[in-house]
Amino acid sequence: MGYSEKVYVGPFIKIKKKEVEDEVKVRKCSNHPLTKYTSHQVDYCPECGEKIQDMVEKQILKINWYRFLDRNDLIDKYEDELQDYDNPRNDDYEFLISNRRSYNNFDECDWIELNLNQIADAMTQFALDYGEIMALLSKCGFEPELKFGCFKYII
Repeated sequence: MGYSEKVYVGPFIKIKKKEVEDEVKVRKCSNHPLTKYTSHQVDYCPECGEKIQDMVEKQILKINWYRFLDRNDLIDKYEDELQDYDNPRNDDYEFLISNRRSYNNFDECDWIELNLNQIADAMTQFALDYGEIMALLSKCGFEPELKFGCFKYII
């Protein structure tokens, strides 16, 4: 199985992942509540023999772009609009780039020269294309920021 490294140069949305308290299903022994079991790998606690119980716990989760869409029944409307990339240096933030179009004309070049007019035009078009989504993200507490930059990602 291979992979490809890509470099993105252009406008993107930077969002702060939202923390929410959620109920999560877990499997635990009532005598050893710190040990969790995934799926049904064991039915009885290896330490005391007590039956493993299905329980619900409250946990703090970081909600990203796709989880937000899924939780709000917006997958069909927005899933193909933006591609998300985690920020490897800061797990609190995520980058969203366009899935619809390229905002530059240098996909096939070995080098590029950018000027302020190209950047301004790309930012303006991106804001027009994704203004509705940015407003929705803002309304839901994600603090979206429109940025222009360059980052490397692996697919």
